[in-house]
Amino acid sequence: MHELRNPLTIMKGEIEFALKKDNSLKNYKNVLISNLEEVNRISLITENMSLFLKYKNGDAILCKKPLNLEIFIKNVTDSIKILLVQNKIILKTFFENNVLINADEMQLKLFFINFLKNIIKYTSEKNYISLKCRKRNNNAIIQIITKSYNIFHEHMNSYNKSNKNINNEYHSLILQLNKYIIDAHSGSFTIEKKSNQKTLLTVSIPL
Repeated sequence: MHELRNPLTIMKGEIEFALKKDNSLKNYKNVLISNLEEVNRISLITENMSLFLKYKNGDAILCKKPLNLEIFIKNVTDSIKILLVQNKIILKTFFENNVLINADEMQLKLFFINFLKNIIKYTSEKNYISLKCRKRNNNAIIQIITKSYNIFHEHMNSYNKSNKNINNEYHSLILQLNKYIIDAHSGSFTIEKKSNQKTLLTVSIPL
């Protein structure tokens, strides 16, 4: 699977280059920082694949606990801060106070990281993503507005068509895993075409 091969190839190339000649401490540090980013990518891929197989085999277990939605989402966005900086994207957030959900923190974090990484990937540089969290009736509502309209919207439409049009095996796996996770939490999400080339993703999770 090239999703694993790519970061491993990058790490191998950078380490081999660093070992060919003496480098400054700064250069060695840059190699280590880059390798850490690739290790984090591999870790996320293996977490996704492991959890997907558990759901597929009926072995997935939810470990629900009360979560403060604001603290939880801030923890998620901290995990993708490097991607935001690298792509020169500003994340605007709004949180209604004291929104509590009962959820599996690890699984729900994977759900949001997967979605936000896709959104960042298809959002042009020097743009912004808006994320709002609030209560509506007996649900927590998380809304993400982005200008990653064209490619991202096309991929999400593929998801709504049971992944029939998806060529990327790993991408298909991620979309199915996200559905497993949100269904296990009795939640839902919708994707809407908005004006000005925007896409609105709405996630609803019972309180």
